[in-house]
Amino acid sequence: MAFLKNLVYGLILGASNMFPGMSAGTMGVVLGIYDKLIGAISGLLKKFKENFLYLLPIGIGMVIGIAGFAKFFDWALVRFPVQCYAVFGGLVMGSLPLIWRIARKSGKSSKVSLSCIICFALALAAMVTMSLFSPPEAAPAKSFTVGYALYMFFFTAVSATAMIIPGLSGSFIMLLVGIYATIIGGISEFLHLLTGQQAALHLIAYLIPVALGCIVGFIVGAKLIHFVLDRFPKETYFAILGLMLGSIFGLVVAAVGSWVVTGGIVVTVVTTVVAFVCGSVLTLAISKRA
Repeated sequence: MAFLKNLVYGLILGASNMFPGMSAGTMGVVLGIYDKLIGAISGLLKKFKENFLYLLPIGIGMVIGIAGFAKFFDWALVRFPVQCYAVFGGLVMGSLPLIWRIARKSGKSSKVSLSCIICFALALAAMVTMSLFSPPEAAPAKSFTVGYALYMFFFTAVSATAMIIPGLSGSFIMLLVGIYATIIGGISEFLHLLTGQQAALHLIAYLIPVALGCIVGFIVGAKLIHFVLDRFPKETYFAILGLMLGSIFGLVVAAVGSWVVTGGIVVTVVTTVVAFVCGSVLTLAISKRA
């Protein structure tokens, strides 16, 4: 029974990981498994058998959840990029109240210090700069290069670390640094290969550095997050707020740069607004339970 329950938890976490703007960390808090999950990941080598048996069904569920949504996003991001970016932006917007509440309550005092403001400003500036010089991609990479594979390894590790933090979306980081479409494309092509269909092998090859990056990010990231949140909780959450606000700016840049009229200008505008509102309401509702 415990195995099945953890498998379902993994499915939910995996599905939430595929939505840029939706935090798997927040979902872990909602499900009531966040602390145990972080403890199992960070202490994997200390109590290997116990932690491995706990993480195994969650990991299997996450893989199934990710694979289940990869095909959909591989299709939607290319055909309806503006609406997708609107949903992602809404998901981020709806998570802001949760992070603000956590940030205010964290630390020894509710006072917002200068160090918090500096962390917020630096994170916001970094995300805005990244968005201007490296807008999100809407299509997978067309060929395999070692340089891009190393780039994917590094930012997948960063994104895996972000997935652990409540309110911060790892897949959103992937989107902003330009590896999200390639990852979901690779997963989609791998599923094609498994079913005997023709597949783009260069995209499947990119899943190797992605897998390695996830392993490094989860193990090292869990320890790093535990260290930082233990010593600088308020500054860390204000930095997260800066990253989230900056990421909304990045999505606006992406939406403008990939503007595609689908069904007429009025339909495009209306569906974009509806997508943004739906994304905001979804994460706002989830966050209130955290």
